[in-house]
Amino acid sequence: MQMIRNQLGMRKLSQELKENLPFSIEGAFTTFEIKRLQELLKLMEDNPEHQALTSGDASYGGIRTESSERVAYETMIPPVPEFNWYYEKLEDLVYKVNESVYKFNLTMIAEPSIYLRYDGDEQGKYDPHIDIGPTYPTSLRKLSSTIILNNDYEGGDLIFNGVGMEPEDGKQNSMYPKTPGTIIFFPSYLVHGVTPVTKGTRYAIVTWIHGPSFV
Repeated sequence: MQMIRNQLGMRKLSQELKENLPFSIEGAFTTFEIKRLQELLKLMEDNPEHQALTSGDASYGGIRTESSERVAYETMIPPVPEFNWYYEKLEDLVYKVNESVYKFNLTMIAEPSIYLRYDGDEQGKYDPHIDIGPTYPTSLRKLSSTIILNNDYEGGDLIFNGVGMEPEDGKQNSMYPKTPGTIIFFPSYLVHGVTPVTKGTRYAIVTWIHGPSFV
């Protein structure tokens, strides 16, 4: 059963404020769909996993170092017939959420979804950042999404700067439960990150939806 989370009284907020907040749907993808997607990815022998690098890593040697902002591994979800069901469902969710919440001018998904693995043995993480970049297609990113695939890990919280409660130690809390199948949408200009995974392995899928640049 899908459950739309509305922790901040979303329906009572102005449109301007809605556009600056994350929005999530619990149970958007079923356990069967998640397992099927993972099994299909394993069969794609010509689509290997590799280190997920930031633009800075790519510019300076194309390798990850101790100072890297991101410690993760990625696999592209190719736009091939085997994954049509996944992209069709994702596009339907994007349309419904954008129509009811963000109302952005969206035109396409110009980049394939990325399947991510954050390993607890390496303190997998992604420091706070925004998804919009200076060149095509990152300059056209308008709406971002993350699908949570598992919950048998510790740490690895998705956080947003300035969103959610601030605990006494000054660290940010995640607003979202680690419920497999949950999809979280947010404007691509929001500063967000993934805290270090301290135990186990975190799996997630990220996607960016594109349209005319905000600026």
